Amino acid sequence: MRAMAVGADGTRPDFTGSWVVSRTEGPFDAFMREVGFSYLDRCAASVLRYGVGRMTNEVTQSGDEIGVVSWSPKGTFTNMLRIDGSKQETADPVEGRPIRVVLAWEALLVDAGAAPVPALVTRGRRLDVGEHLPENSHFLHGEEESLRVIAWTTSCTVLAQSIPVART
Repeated sequence: MRAMAVGADGTRPDFTGSWVVSRTEGPFDAFMREVGFSYLDRCAASVLRYGVGRMTNEVTQSGDEIGVVSWSPKGTFTNMLRIDGSKQETADPVEGRPIRVVLAWEALLVDAGAAPVPALVTRGRRLDVGEHLPENSHFLHGEEESLRVIAWTTSCTVLAQSIPVART
């Protein structure tokens, strides 16, 4: 299930809103091991149910610009990025490590036999060690935002639901 270039008539989802991880699918421990998380980090993530009900994203999107404030047990990280295929330096939204990413709109084949869906695809690498990051594909599926993460041999999905945010 690889991405294809979005056609001129492809609509783009608007991810604006507040999102909380509602469930995960796939072998998350194997995925985390493959992308280099330590045994202790993987155990902690498992105990925290891989962020279900805890990890949040506050997203603002306007045209080809997107802002994301991500909260995880490792901290709060703010990223302002362009969705234009250019290389951009920012911080990993989970660990805060320096990364270089490229964001682009693509048509993603989610289900065999179904039409492709528009997705925001992120590819990149860690600047501190030069390793490639897992490919991320964000797309809307009904009332949920889906994030498909693909490492070299392991694929998982994180699903998030829109939540009301209490302002203080």
